[in-house]
Amino acid sequence: MKHGEIAALLAYAGKLDGRIRRHMTNEQQAAETIRNWATPLANVPSTVSACHWDAARAVRRYYEQREGDRSAQFRPIEPGDILAAWAPFRGELLSRHVDPVPTADADDAAAYCSELSASRAAVASGLTAPSGQRRLGRGPGWSTSGSAAGGPIPAQIRRELAQLRLKGARAGQSHLIRVRAA
Repeated sequence: MKHGEIAALLAYAGKLDGRIRRHMTNEQQAAETIRNWATPLANVPSTVSACHWDAARAVRRYYEQREGDRSAQFRPIEPGDILAAWAPFRGELLSRHVDPVPTADADDAAAYCSELSASRAAVASGLTAPSGQRRLGRGPGWSTSGSAAGGPIPAQIRRELAQLRLKGARAGQSHLIRVRAA
């Protein structure tokens, strides 16, 4: 998050918790608090629409007393609480992400790995949406029957198998295939 986003988040938290509002009355104190929050929350986005993350909602959830959790009663929200709320959303984004094929040469391991890690870091920080599963497409040489590309079974073997199936069907053994002795 940027300093402006953190200031807005702290202003919202101040509406929910008077302790934060009282702590932010002095301009110097407010600037120091924003700087202190900026370091741990540098890689946390304020909103991500791909996974429905909103830092303001995380602040509100902290102050809701759910399942007997009354920690907000004893201490105001801290950056660690936002980080803990962001972790499941970050994991969900990364679990949906499929690494795209890097443009770097695969023989240059350092460049290849750095491009992959940069892609993952961008998704983990919410800067880019996760890329979905790659699908097999109908590229050049693709055919529905497989015969245009030669198929997995050569034509001669296919003819021999057809003859054996016919012989078996005539003998009343449709479920058996007779194999010729070599």
